[in-house]
Amino acid sequence: MVELHGELTCVRGGMGLSQVMRSMLAEYCDSEPLPQAERSTEVRWDGRWRCPLDGASMSSSDTALPMCPECDRILASRIIYQLIELHPHR
Repeated sequence: MVELHGELTCVRGGMGLSQVMRSMLAEYCDSEPLPQAERSTEVRWDGRWRCPLDGASMSSSDTALPMCPECDRILASRIIYQLIELHPHR
């Protein structure tokens, strides 16, 4: 992600981020990894996910939120929802 014209932008995905999304990602990057128990989900989040902190490819399954193999952070449902519904990538 880079700052372009005063807006944080995902160059790879070709999209700018809202202030809300920017705050959510900053919180994600500044926080400690969540315990593994917090990884389970009833919603199936299909797709390919990359860690906002280090860009690593994240693993996921039908019952688990995407997790980064490098920093052990879990991509929360609220971030995934924002990315899918309000910040579409190419």
